[in-house]
Amino acid sequence: MEISLASFPHKQKCISTPGLKGMDYPQQIGLCRDLRQANPRFVDYVLKPVTDEMWNLIDGKRSLRDIVEYALLEFDLSTDPALWLPVFAGWRTAGLITLAPG
Repeated sequence: MEISLASFPHKQKCISTPGLKGMDYPQQIGLCRDLRQANPRFVDYVLKPVTDEMWNLIDGKRSLRDIVEYALLEFDLSTDPALWLPVFAGWRTAGLITLAPG
């Protein structure tokens, strides 16, 4: 299944926060580059708290769009929500989440 903002994530493991687990280093660097290009106010150190909040928002009832948009609003980051999909793809690769179609 392809990841889309309409997908609904479900946690498969009870862990505190996964960070960028499942993403290799070039993917992580690419994500930071894309986010910085989309929003010059983005700084790398905000990545951890934003993804922590996204992890905390996974409850099986919210779509990826809802999760990402809420976290972006909380941290005052204006970016295309789709730019954050690689984070969820990494979590899926690491076996931390499954995705149901939306």
